[in-house]
Amino acid sequence: IDIEAIIDDDEGLQGEKIQDIPVISYQQFVSVYSSKKDICVVLTSIYGKAILKKLECLCNLKIYELFDWYSEIIGNKDWIAQITTEGEFEKLKYEWSQIKIQLADGISVRTLEGILNYLESKDLNDIAKICTDEEQYFIPEVLNAVSQPLCVVDAGAYRGELLHSIVHNNLSLEKWYCFEPDQENFELLISQAERNALGEKQECIKKGLWDKCGRLFFEGGNATGSRIVPYETPEYVDVVSIDEFIEENKCNFIKMDIEGAELPALKGAINVIKRERPILAICIYHSLNDYWQIPRYLMGELENYKFYVRHHALICNETVLYCIPA
Repeated sequence: IDIEAIIDDDEGLQGEKIQDIPVISYQQFVSVYSSKKDICVVLTSIYGKAILKKLECLCNLKIYELFDWYSEIIGNKDWIAQITTEGEFEKLKYEWSQIKIQLADGISVRTLEGILNYLESKDLNDIAKICTDEEQYFIPEVLNAVSQPLCVVDAGAYRGELLHSIVHNNLSLEKWYCFEPDQENFELLISQAERNALGEKQECIKKGLWDKCGRLFFEGGNATGSRIVPYETPEYVDVVSIDEFIEENKCNFIKMDIEGAELPALKGAINVIKRERPILAICIYHSLNDYWQIPRYLMGELENYKFYVRHHALICNETVLYCIPA
């Protein structure tokens, strides 16, 4: 296949080359290629449905979706492979039967049911059926409820991709707390922050989030997979709670994608959440227990909130619980 260009929304990659192939923006792609005929686009991202939605306005494309081989490249998580032997699948079904009655819409219920189907079948077509084309962290229900300007706690900021979504949705930004404990990721985050030129609006914190301050074992250098671990490693990371860090400051939006540390981080943020009543966008896919323990905890702690579940990827990743104050 003769690849002319790679299209990527990451501004840090645009203008670079990967194996001598130029990386361009979506806007560049539209301006250069929309007048041509017989253009082929191969979707190799787990966010294929959201990308396909962007491409639908261009009528001269042949689009190929290759999600069938994602599982071969990425592999199933260990907990997915083990659930049938450990008897945890039945517990998940029971817990979700209790949670489903508190969800705000039928899409959320069907999303949970689709994940159950996949866990039984291991067939990614079950995931494709429930995968949404809505933008992760800013689904319509969030956009309808968001108060501006945004004061964001970005837990697991990585390279600061959240800003692209904020700008894309024409949202104003007052403060953006970017928590990123991994050294390599933090350096990329700082480089991106220099390009953003947001000044005091963006604060980058090289710490993890937990239910209290301290130091924990860490496995770094794994890009988005760097994480706090419950066993001894050569690497430590400093952690802090949102309650202690934010104190009396404002916060109206919390996003968390911190590789399994979400539940203790939420417990360490519950005072701020109850005081400020922010919108929450919490990843719940990092372990089987997270799928039900995080919703159950928040549903038990929060009053007058609506709860939604959306699945944003064509693999068993990126399941997000949205909690929106009524």
